[in-house]
Amino acid sequence: MNSKEIILNNILIKYFPLYFEYIGKGKFKINNYTPDFINIKKKKIIELYGEHWHSYPSTILKDIRKEEDYLRLGWQLLVIYVNDLKSEGLIIKKVKEFIK
Repeated sequence: MNSKEIILNNILIKYFPLYFEYIGKGKFKINNYTPDFINIKKKKIIELYGEHWHSYPSTILKDIRKEEDYLRLGWQLLVIYVNDLKSEGLIIKKVKEFIK
C-alpha cells in the first residue's frame, strides 16, 4: 500500500469498519484489473486515482475501459482522487452516498 492508499484505508477503517477491503497488488482481479478497495458481497469498488498519472491520455483510455468492464460485470464504482484526501469530510460524504 502506498502512502495515499494508507490514508484512504485509515479513513475507511475508521468510518466504515469492515465494509471495504484493500485488494491492491493483485489479491483479487476483475477482468484482469485489480481494484484498490472492494466490498465483494455488495459488488462495490473504490479506486484511488492520482491526478498526475491518471491525466495521461493512454491512462485515461485504460481507465475508461476498466470502468466500463466493472459496470458491465455488475460492479458499482466510486473514484476518489488523491486531492480529495485533503478533506476527510469530503471522503466520508462521498463514501456514505456511494454505499446507500
